[in-house]
Amino acid sequence: MLKIVLNLFSHLQKPIFNVRFTIILFHGRDIFSGLIICGFMLLNERRALGITLLFGTMIPLNDMVTVLSKNYNGVLQALPHVIAIIVCFVFGIVLLITKPKLKAS
Repeated sequence: MLKIVLNLFSHLQKPIFNVRFTIILFHGRDIFSGLIICGFMLLNERRALGITLLFGTMIPLNDMVTVLSKNYNGVLQALPHVIAIIVCFVFGIVLLITKPKLKAS
């Protein structure tokens, strides 16, 4: 089953124009999502940050599938993506479940 999913996603990851455009596109995606997360943290928007982290789990998941679709990569190369998926998912759930504590006046 995993092999079928990897084959499906590997066809979607082929560069459309050239390698330089693909690298700029992926780094731009990472920088933009990082800025969104930092903005929500600075604005103390817990719910928006939790939702962003939950949906942001798709980014390292997609990267992991891309890494695993290559013949020369293995589980060790996918480990940073697995850690990022776990961190984003856990913190997203925690931020959505917990209520913010009110400050004592």
